Amino acid sequence: MGKKIQAIVRGPENYFDGQLFAPGQVVMVDEDFVSDEDFIEKDVEVTLKQPVMDNGKLVRTAVETVKTRTRFRPIDSDMPRAEQPTTTAEVATAQLDRLNVNDFLKGGADDIEEAIANGTVDDHLGVIEQAEISGKGRKGVKAAIAARRAALSQ
Repeated sequence: MGKKIQAIVRGPENYFDGQLFAPGQVVMVDEDFVSDEDFIEKDVEVTLKQPVMDNGKLVRTAVETVKTRTRFRPIDSDMPRAEQPTTTAEVATAQLDRLNVNDFLKGGADDIEEAIANGTVDDHLGVIEQAEISGKGRKGVKAAIAARRAALSQ
């Protein structure tokens, strides 16, 4: 393996390394996984289904070259980079289908309660609730979640 370098998540999938990174965000990864090319050729050792004889020796493995999709591109790539949300409201509205709950919960309780009350994060209430219970456990946030759940069930 090579050294760790900064790279940009290509997508379309998120990348998880202790925290969730959306496509376009900057991460630290092994340089062997970074390329401007869409695919990288790699040599992998595979186990043969049936061993073969090679010059009187029984061989059970072989080296095969495979193409793998590149998940990261260089930091100096011309491709666009995602802007990092900086406030709780921006985190909540930056990507409607994704939410970095850790960043969202770093905001002030008032901002979090407001985002919950106005329905911005309805799709993520369960995850927010679990993270808040296992984290700070702020009463106001818990109450906002409970109130929003009650409003949604009506």
